[in-house]
Amino acid sequence: MPDPATVTVLPTPEAIAVVVVGIFSSIVVPIAVRTLKKPFPGLEAAGEPPTWKQRLLTSITRYLGPGMTALGYVLAAVIVAGFLVAFFDLHFYTHRDAMIAGFAWESLWNKAKESNSKDAGAAGGKAPRKNKLINSVDA
Repeated sequence: MPDPATVTVLPTPEAIAVVVVGIFSSIVVPIAVRTLKKPFPGLEAAGEPPTWKQRLLTSITRYLGPGMTALGYVLAAVIVAGFLVAFFDLHFYTHRDAMIAGFAWESLWNKAKESNSKDAGAAGGKAPRKNKLINSVDA
């Protein structure tokens, strides 16, 4: 454990960069899982099994979309990291802490998106309906 008198806060630009790395590490994990899964119907239909590079590129494209969408992810990650560090005045003492903050933020965001898509899917692709009693009172 480091001496508390000698511990320094990471500079803001460095903290933002490490939070961005954490965000992208959270994105890389699902891509790696998809790459390791077997079924790649588009690639395996060609007759020979796909190489790991083909599987990786297919997984990245499925997850992030085409090039401009991936660029949007980069810009969004930088904006979110800057917002988290500057707006909340976060101070990180180690690179590990900053990376965990980025990883946790992206994981939270993905869980929220999954939760919303499950709610919409349960309602037949539509947003959940409000209670009729509440609607009649409002009217």
